[in-house]
Amino acid sequence: MAATIVVALIAGALAGAAGGAAVGIAVGRDDVPPAPLADGDDREPVTATSTSLTIEGGDSEAIKAAIEKADPAVVNVTTVETVRNRWGELLDVPVGQGTGFVMDAERGLILTNEHVVGNAPNPVVTMVQPDGSTVEMNAQTLAASPADDIAVLQVEANNLPDLEFGDPSSLEVGDWIIAIGSPFGLDHTATVGVVSALGRRFKVPDDRQAMPVERIYDDMIQTDAAINSGNSGGPLINLAGDVVGMNTLITSPSGASAGVGFAISASKLRVVVESLLGEAVVGFRWKIVDPRWLEGAEAPEGHYVQIRDVAPRAPAAAAGLREDDLILSIGGTDIREPADIRAALQDAEPGDTLEMDVFRYAPGDGGRRQTLDVTVVSRGDL
Repeated sequence: MAATIVVALIAGALAGAAGGAAVGIAVGRDDVPPAPLADGDDREPVTATSTSLTIEGGDSEAIKAAIEKADPAVVNVTTVETVRNRWGELLDVPVGQGTGFVMDAERGLILTNEHVVGNAPNPVVTMVQPDGSTVEMNAQTLAASPADDIAVLQVEANNLPDLEFGDPSSLEVGDWIIAIGSPFGLDHTATVGVVSALGRRFKVPDDRQAMPVERIYDDMIQTDAAINSGNSGGPLINLAGDVVGMNTLITSPSGASAGVGFAISASKLRVVVESLLGEAVVGFRWKIVDPRWLEGAEAPEGHYVQIRDVAPRAPAAAAGLREDDLILSIGGTDIREPADIRAALQDAEPGDTLEMDVFRYAPGDGGRRQTLDVTVVSRGDL
């Protein structure tokens, strides 16, 4: 069977930490005194050599120290779906599971793969505390790039541990590497391997989105550390305990680990996260409008983007924007499809005020246009 690049499978569908210890074998050459020559032989004495094997335990201690440093900042990420049971009650049901790690304790920022959270606005983050107990936090999906498969979550919490980014440019094939995550729901599992290759590149179609995208994976780190379903979004760390990558996908004929795993390089993580948090926003998320709503509301034709929800305390909320408002224009730019939102905001600076035209419909009251003034902020300041 041909090998298949698996992306979705390493973000586990819901239905103890194992730390490897490395033993190095050092091959040394010990000089042996020259053998005596027979009388009358004027050749130079030949220095004989022997090989000795030395077992070294230093790597094992370094691995344990790196895991101890990084593990507290690793979290389990679960997505939930609200369903109605047979009695009409609404229930939150866990549907997906992956991994993440705290990258900024002060702002409560957690990094994971976009395919772990998808369209879930409020994934649940579970963290292990020093006393061994666990705490669950409702997170907000602050920003995401489906094309890069990177998402930034935010939680409100104090005294979070966090991880630092290392320098992946210093990695060499053969360097020890450690993956931490929640394979098959077994949180805080550590697997150890080496850097197998650097600079791998993939393009993987993703038709799960409402608007299909092609995920672009470049500058990937290949490792033989075991990566399985649920490892997505977890950190790949070096022996200093610093993040050099984010575990993302595997190549496997079966969908299980075959020793060929890939992580997004920390260099790319930094660039994408900086771009995401620096984007000009007003604090709402969008959805494609249901054509039946357009017809029933007698809304203006040619506009297909509707507000899905508004972030609390965001400028959009302060301006009075509401869920289901149909977006007509932002700053004079007509909004007909999602790409127009980015175009309308790309030249805006934090602090700018833009006029936003919306169509608001209320059953029994009809629909009407409204113009609201919204202030632009950086996404990272929401």
